[in-house]
This record gives sequence, structure tokens and C-alpha cells, in this order.
Amino acid sequence: MKIVIRKDTSVLLLVFYIFLCCHLYSQENSEIDVFVTVLEHEIQKGKVLLSCQKEMNSFSKADFLEQSILSVPEVILNEIQVSSKMESGGVWEIDLKKLTSISYGLTSENCLSKDEIDKQLDTKKKRQRVLIIDRPNFDDKKENCIVSIAYQKFHKSIYGQSYFLKRVYGKWVIIETFNSWMS
Repeated sequence: MKIVIRKDTSVLLLVFYIFLCCHLYSQENSEIDVFVTVLEHEIQKGKVLLSCQKEMNSFSKADFLEQSILSVPEVILNEIQVSSKMESGGVWEIDLKKLTSISYGLTSENCLSKDEIDKQLDTKKKRQRVLIIDRPNFDDKKENCIVSIAYQKFHKSIYGQSYFLKRVYGKWVIIETFNSWMS
């Protein structure tokens, strides 16, 4: 039996493949762009050690509405909330050496694993600034997102907050800080 693929079918498959690749690249690119925006914002406060962990960021629309002064359409908040439940964390796979705009604010050339962070906190008995940036949660159009960060100073000392970001002329901008906490 011979399988025959018609020309119009192969063109359709090619278009679908290109769309799929672009969509996956766009999602990863948006995450990296948000990562860089948040990191640039945070290193203005001083040098940091950077965690490689991309924790899962749980977002609650009710908490956002209670704590935020922004007026965000409910449909966008619903999309972000759904996004926060769909994917898990992971590891940031970024070559920090290529990000020359932020290298001055990093204590190490590489991000650190959980074990490396624990070792750093154990060996240096003084306070550290370990920055953990969670996985961003986007709306469907990738025009708005929420990302949470945390700083670990000692083993049991951690604090953080969340940011609402909006894409403005192709660049991510932090619009508001909310949900500050510490333990």
C-alpha cells in the first residue's frame, strides 16, 4: 500500500508546524523577557544571588482584587488564574553571561541550584540576597502577566511579593506591586 500526500495537505501541515513552533517560541520568549524585566528591577536594590528554580506561582483573583488598586478586566484575571493552574515550575534555562545589562547586579555568573543555595547559606554565616523568580502566569494574548518573587536571607527567613506586568510596545513593564509577605 502506497501512502500519497497531496500537495495542499503538505502545505497545510507545514503551516501548522510553523505556527506551533512560533507559538512555543513565543511563550518561552515571553517568560524570558519577563524574567529579565523583573531581574533588572530587583538588582537596582543591590547585588543578588539568583536561584535557578522556577517555582509554580499560584494566583488568586480574589486576593488580587482585595490587594490591588488596578482596574483589570475580569476576563484577563480569569485567564491568568487558569494559566497559574495549568503549568508547573521548572528551571530557568538562561545564559546569564549573555545578559550584559544585568551582569553587574549578580553575585555569581550562574544561577544556583537549591543545593548550592543551601551550601551558600550554610558556609556564609552572614545574610544573603538569594532571589527566586517564579514562573510568570500570562493572559491568553500574552499582554498581561503576574509573577511572584521571593528573597531568602537565611535558611528560615524569606519574604516576597508579586508584580503585575503589562506588555507596552513590545516591552514588559511592571505596573504594580502587591501581595507582599514575609516569614
